[in-house]
Amino acid sequence: MRLSQILFVSLLRLVVYFCLWNRNAKINEYLDQTKQHSIAHLVLYKPKLRNRANYLFKSMKRFCLLLLGYFLAITVFAKNNYDFHVGDVYYKILNDNEVEVTYKKFLKEDKKVTQIVVPETVTYKKKNYRVVAIGDWAFKYYYKLQSVTLPNSIKKIGESAFGWCGDLANINMPDSLVEIGDEAFRGPLIAGKHDILGNKIEQIVLPNTVKFIGKDAFNFCTQLKNLKLPDTLRNIEDRSFQGCWALTQIDIPSTVTSIGKEAFWGCSKLRRVNLPNSVLTIGSEAFSDCVQLDSVEIPHSVKSIGNNAFKGCKGLKYAYIDTDALKDQLNGLDSLRSVIFGPSVTKISAGALKDCKNLRIVYISPSVEKIGSDAIGNADSCTVLSFVRERPSSWNEKFTENENQVIWGAIYISDEGLVFNISPADKEAMELVGSL
Repeated sequence: MRLSQILFVSLLRLVVYFCLWNRNAKINEYLDQTKQHSIAHLVLYKPKLRNRANYLFKSMKRFCLLLLGYFLAITVFAKNNYDFHVGDVYYKILNDNEVEVTYKKFLKEDKKVTQIVVPETVTYKKKNYRVVAIGDWAFKYYYKLQSVTLPNSIKKIGESAFGWCGDLANINMPDSLVEIGDEAFRGPLIAGKHDILGNKIEQIVLPNTVKFIGKDAFNFCTQLKNLKLPDTLRNIEDRSFQGCWALTQIDIPSTVTSIGKEAFWGCSKLRRVNLPNSVLTIGSEAFSDCVQLDSVEIPHSVKSIGNNAFKGCKGLKYAYIDTDALKDQLNGLDSLRSVIFGPSVTKISAGALKDCKNLRIVYISPSVEKIGSDAIGNADSCTVLSFVRERPSSWNEKFTENENQVIWGAIYISDEGLVFNISPADKEAMELVGSL
């Protein structure tokens, strides 16, 4: 054990002994002073002093434990984390044949490094090792790092491996890559004196070997414009692409079954999202504050939509809903102009489109069996197109505001698409249909 550690432990013992001695001494001193007092006085005041002494003891005990934990953390993080290094790249040996790239010391970045080239194999003590991973925190806080070249032997990019690298602009994704950890490429928000907001990555093309992308993996990659997700991906985790302000469109692969909460929150330039029929769940605030998103189509496969999934989508004008999972997620969107409920919808929840004040047209498919109250409410001039010729008893009589016009038996859906059963002479109705 080092001398500093011995001294620290000795000091810690003295503090604990002092707390114990002081606790008992205070109580005994008080008892000696109160011998002349009545029994009632002792009963009333002795517990109070004992409670104060116990509180002091417990407080000092907590402080000592925190101090000990801090000392141990400093001891661990001060140690070198690597087995050897070649140039600016540090390696940890995993087994007889493989190594991963790691950090020199915890949170000790090299501010001078601007370019990293990771080789496929590396030699140490006359033995060759294959580089298979970029370890957790390997290059975290390398603010000046601009370019990274990875070999086709890399299978995993670990947690925060390139997190907070504000100048990072170019990095390739090798064909061998399988997993990307949490916050792997998270951009900085305010990096101290550097005052950086996000990193400089503009394009990410993920190979079809990638099966997992962690939470916050590309969080605040604020200059990311082009993104290609792999066909092997199953889930989009929470906040994976949160704050990717420059992203304009995203094609979600047909293998994806869930979109996590806040997955695309704040993607302010996102205009189009393709949701495949494989998606089962959409998390809360998944597309919140995507202010330029102008249309959304929710497929029949979706079973759950989280709260505020489209909150703040001020540019959303068109919505095609083909699921019963919609509750009030579109409620209050003043920008919404037209909504079509598709052939898989059997019920429309109460208040589903309430307070969409600029809504003009809502189409209700013949599959709808039940509609709640105020499902289509508070729109100034909204026309409802319904396949049925009169309101079924299962539809709430107040499913729409009185001033909203309902055209019964006006429209139905065939295999060829939308077919209208409206007389061409009815110019007003034809104009409304034409805006669908």
